[in-house]
Amino acid sequence: MYLPFLLLPLPLTTTIATLIPYPGDILTIPSWLIQPTNTTNTTTSPINTTNPINTTAPYTTVFAALLQNNRTYNESTLFKSTTLSTIPLTPFQSPWLYYTTLHLTSPLSGNEKIIITTHGISSRGDISINSHYIGTVSGCYNGEEYDITPYIHDGGYKLMIKVYPVDYMRDFAVGWADWNPSPPDGGMGVWRGVNIRRVAGIAIYMGGVRVIILDDIGEGNGDVKVRVRADVRNWDDGPVTGWFMGRIYEQITTDDKGVQFATAFTLQGGKTTTIEATVTISNAKIWWPAAWGKQDMYSVHANITLHDGRLSDRAECSFGIRSVTATLTTHGEEKDISFKVNGHPFHVRGAGYAPDIFLRFDITRVRTLLQAVLDMGLNTIRLEGKLEHPQFYDLAGQMGVMVLAGWECCDKWEAWEYNTDLPKTSPWTEYDYLTATSMLLHESIHLQPHPSILAFLLGSDYPPNSHANTLYTTTLNHTDWSTPIIPSASSRIYPSGMKMLGPYDWVPPNYWYSKNLGAAYGFGSELGAGVGTPELPSLRRFLSEQELDKLWEENDANAGMYHMSPTGSQFHTREVYNSALWGRYGVPRELRGYVFLAQVVDFDATRAQFEAFSVRQNISSEDDSDGGRGRGRAATGVVYWMLNSAWPSLHWQLVDYYLKRGGAYYGVKVGARREHVAVDYSNGDVYVINHGFDTTKGMVVVDMVDLTGKNLFHKEVSKVEMGPTMSKKVTSVIPWVGDGWDEVVFLRLLLQKNGEVLSRNVYTLPPKLDVLNWEHSTWYTTPVSSYANFTSLMELSSVEVVVSGKMDGGGVSVTLENMDTVPAWFVRVSLVDEGEEVDVWWEDNYVSVLGGEKVVLYGRMDRKERRKLKVVVEGGNVRRGCYLVG
Repeated sequence: MYLPFLLLPLPLTTTIATLIPYPGDILTIPSWLIQPTNTTNTTTSPINTTNPINTTAPYTTVFAALLQNNRTYNESTLFKSTTLSTIPLTPFQSPWLYYTTLHLTSPLSGNEKIIITTHGISSRGDISINSHYIGTVSGCYNGEEYDITPYIHDGGYKLMIKVYPVDYMRDFAVGWADWNPSPPDGGMGVWRGVNIRRVAGIAIYMGGVRVIILDDIGEGNGDVKVRVRADVRNWDDGPVTGWFMGRIYEQITTDDKGVQFATAFTLQGGKTTTIEATVTISNAKIWWPAAWGKQDMYSVHANITLHDGRLSDRAECSFGIRSVTATLTTHGEEKDISFKVNGHPFHVRGAGYAPDIFLRFDITRVRTLLQAVLDMGLNTIRLEGKLEHPQFYDLAGQMGVMVLAGWECCDKWEAWEYNTDLPKTSPWTEYDYLTATSMLLHESIHLQPHPSILAFLLGSDYPPNSHANTLYTTTLNHTDWSTPIIPSASSRIYPSGMKMLGPYDWVPPNYWYSKNLGAAYGFGSELGAGVGTPELPSLRRFLSEQELDKLWEENDANAGMYHMSPTGSQFHTREVYNSALWGRYGVPRELRGYVFLAQVVDFDATRAQFEAFSVRQNISSEDDSDGGRGRGRAATGVVYWMLNSAWPSLHWQLVDYYLKRGGAYYGVKVGARREHVAVDYSNGDVYVINHGFDTTKGMVVVDMVDLTGKNLFHKEVSKVEMGPTMSKKVTSVIPWVGDGWDEVVFLRLLLQKNGEVLSRNVYTLPPKLDVLNWEHSTWYTTPVSSYANFTSLMELSSVEVVVSGKMDGGGVSVTLENMDTVPAWFVRVSLVDEGEEVDVWWEDNYVSVLGGEKVVLYGRMDRKERRKLKVVVEGGNVRRGCYLVG
């Protein structure tokens, strides 16, 4: 297969003398030349320098490099329809070469060394310098260090890394299971940075500095003792005496003095040891998750200084002063895990994160995703494998988002003797155990200081076997791991305190208020109704016209969708989802109507999930009459499957690939509000919810109207007290579903405080709820025997909504006033600039407005340049309209 690579006239070179002229200096290789090879030689291969690919990036997989080149593949068409499936795989079934030429224009002095450090090659790479084989790195998260000083001569020297094809069943790579198709290259390449360091004999291993908090931190403003620790290696043959010294700085202060530390050491030639120093930080400031306080951070600047005063190496890290603990509560034979952060109960409200399918890293994109997490009211993201670059954790710490990190499932990573789900996976060899241990060592060194780390999961679907578990825990203990170590995200084989019982496909809202399977009890490590249908502008970017028609016209198991999960997966079709949509709202009449109803379905699904886990977050454990199957078990955490997708997808996302936010997003935003009022779908009980740890008071107003706007129920409850991280029943809606009305009704709940609306929550409720067929549940869904009937909503009378908008700098407010008595159902507001929709972070959207009601929606924009902005309003029974912003 011929690949039309970009022609470059000259080989790429990097001058390291200027960039790392002194010991302690470090350089990340800024770019690479890449080309394929058909050889399998384990050391070096001849290079034809006439047709290399210039990556212009410090790290990239092979396919990402081709995509960046924009000559072989183009992203604007790559994801359209089934184009990705047509990419030939042959070019990626042989090794590829990464290389660059480094120049050392001034000689090394004394005992100076040049050390090369790798941080991630997928999944195996041979390293050579000037045709001298240096070593092989195996495992996509592995890091290795090599002394290349003997191979350096005056002038240039060529650094080459040969990367090998990936086999997910045999190699430790970044796998995708049923998330999406695997990339054509299997993710092979130098996907993380390679560093070149200059040291004077002594080097800090992997450039990693760790911080251990030694005192109980309380609420802050007291003195806190910390220990700064690092592993160091003597690359010389003889003993060396020196100092481990440096300072700790408060990141936001202008005081550049910091707190000093220093300790002496002597290290024999060729040996590695751990060195440390203890420091007391006066009036220490505590790091808090975003919803609870500030993200005060500190920096450690550490040096290795030799006895003669020369600097040998240096490293730094950021850290926060915080504590994370976990406890297990027993319910019969089952256990539930619950976390505390800084001594306060921390109920996880999270979602699963996906990196880019080609492992490209974009810090701006990550920032937007983390902002979306906070905007929805979530506090945690889960990394099921897919561990990210260091900048990711830095940003999470700065923004106050907790990270539940761990290894992945469904391939080589979980090829245990008891895992019968993977019959084609090669069992672990002793070399595999060493590789996995080395990978964890590398990752834990760099993760350890980050205050955003909530815990580490040693496995996902299955825990490691006893041998791997011992190696893993020993490694984490060596790196002073300070947060909980959890066997796996499920309770298979070993009771981890987490459950992985589904669902992963559509279930009705009342599912979450049951006491079965994935319902709101215990800790759900990955679950959801499988929703996340993108809005129409995003759909048009990656689906063909034929595929768009297929969305709303077909509903059977044979109607496979390429942009779902891979062929053969239970999630390759929208059969479960579409059956529910059609069964509840009727057969769609056209594409736009189908996409609108998908947003309705998605909104109700995600809101119900997060409300149920909030309503039950502190249920008394005294009522355990069903033997621990759900009743009396507090809902300690929930991770929605998923936050985002690695590629343009039709499901499993709260934010789509283009970073757009639809019904699923706004459902979570309502269901996870910090102070909230919600109804229990199973019985009509109304709860107030407080996710903060301050006690507050408010008032609850309950209104129910029919489709004509006639009032059916009204109640006010004053002086409602909401304690820290709690939920409390305050009233009930009587009559409830199936006992009092014969058609769909609107239920509006308001939580007010001193006249301010803290939470506004509007439900559409059917005459009868969906009936679940629990006996025929599968691992991914529970079927429905009869669907709730919402078809009368499709016949709602059109209403007039008066719309006005105002701009204030980067902020915008839109007022919706329903001039009719009939409710305005599921109204979406957007802002457009010359026909193009502007990205706005709305505080609320997809709102239903009762007759005579006025609702104000607030938003903010990141972009500064604007022209003539207009507000577009559309909804179930509201005619689409466009209005100028005042």
